[in-house]
Amino acid sequence: MALILCKICGRQISKNAKICPGCGEKQTMGFWKIVGISFLILVGAGIIGSFIDEKNNSKAKIAEQKRIDSLSPEKRDAEIKRKLLEKKNSENRAINASFAISNLQSTLNDSDSLKLEWVGVNDSGNVICIDYRAKNSYGGYVKEYITYLNNKPYKSADIWNLNCANKPLQDYKHMGAMVK
Repeated sequence: MALILCKICGRQISKNAKICPGCGEKQTMGFWKIVGISFLILVGAGIIGSFIDEKNNSKAKIAEQKRIDSLSPEKRDAEIKRKLLEKKNSENRAINASFAISNLQSTLNDSDSLKLEWVGVNDSGNVICIDYRAKNSYGGYVKEYITYLNNKPYKSADIWNLNCANKPLQDYKHMGAMVK
């Protein structure tokens, strides 16, 4: 039987004792022990969750492959072309968004002051809407909008409202981190 010292009176007691026979004090689990056990439970839950995610992703890939295999050759070819076109459009959107951000940055008084609030790109990539903050010539930050139509910049509110406001655009704000 393992022995420990009572935290109050210092007497040797059983490790499994709930109460010290000497002083009658409850023996509680230490703070760091609780933290350690909690940490192990969280790590275990994370590992189990990643296995479940991996299994679900694997099942989804298998199901998608079965779906594609069940298509007729014509439909399978059309599906492959559609996916390739979707990938190409995604690459074009990313390229156009990074061009627009770089171009905007080069026009600023202080190019390092650019703070992107939102970058929206339409499906074809020819409309890029940027909501941003940047320093003006007096050193104060101002909020502005710019719309790029076919890689040409427009600061007009009418053009913004027509092409950007309340439109279903894809968010490409993350491209700003790649441009700097």
